[in-house]
Amino acid sequence: MALNVWDSSGLLESDGLLPFANNTLKIECQKTDSVLGIFKTSVKKIEFSVEHIRQVRIERKMFGSELVLQGSSLRIFRNLSGSTEGDFSIKINRQSQLAALNLIEGITAAKG
Repeated sequence: MALNVWDSSGLLESDGLLPFANNTLKIECQKTDSVLGIFKTSVKKIEFSVEHIRQVRIERKMFGSELVLQGSSLRIFRNLSGSTEGDFSIKINRQSQLAALNLIEGITAAKG
């Protein structure tokens, strides 16, 4: 699943992928400045077991939806843009709705 996240200042945007396989969720993203799009960081990769996800849900907003992953501790998403208080929120466009629902179903099934 593709992801797009903005930091709280609105100056940095992260684009990346959120693959899920073998009970492991990977987050691969790269930050870009949202003003000119020139500055880019190296690709950041984070990998963890679904055991570290307490809850996953879709939150409907006025202008779209967000996939919210709630970690079992504050440390899991601490280095990612879009994370606050142990949650990691990803904006979902219309084309990614089905992929987000499939991801939720896969994580829920893996957790038992």
